[in-house]
Amino acid sequence: MTCHRKYVFDFQAADVGHDQVQYLLDQAAEDHWWYSLPDVTGQDEGHMLVTFQVVGRDQWWAHRRAMDLITTVVWEYGYDIPVPTWETLPPHTNRGYSRVRK
Repeated sequence: MTCHRKYVFDFQAADVGHDQVQYLLDQAAEDHWWYSLPDVTGQDEGHMLVTFQVVGRDQWWAHRRAMDLITTVVWEYGYDIPVPTWETLPPHTNRGYSRVRK
């Protein structure tokens, strides 16, 4: 069973890089099917709230993919990566069957 999670990273003192982080998240979502719905908000409030969904074969694999992505994206700015919060999403219903089962 696959694991679907929505991750949220709240960078408190992040005042630069919002557009570039959004661009890099969008690129990752285009390049890899396991990332989706990237969003960066909080530019007006002086912090950066990064959210995206990730899929993995289990909860550890999904977490590893999320941490790899956020580390890659914000590495250039030198921000400390905060402890993420996540929300477990319902699994997909497509089990990969190639024919209708009776």
